Amino acid sequence: MVLKDTQIHESEIYRLTMSHDFTMLFTGSRDGSSKLLHPETFEEIRKYSFGNRPCRAIAVSPLHDSD
Repeated sequence: MVLKDTQIHESEIYRLTMSHDFTMLFTGSRDGSSKLLHPETFEEIRKYSFGNRPCRAIAVSPLHDSD
């Protein structure tokens, strides 16, 4: 069952990364971009471009500990 079908990138996605509190979803793609998406709606919040080089790794660093 497919709940939502959305075109996020122009090419294959190499990496999906969620923040530790599940409020941010990052994608890295072969098309040379990384995108910050809303994790429930997949709405694009911000796009980072790296030219023609693929984005194969993504890391999310919290500003402070949630403890």
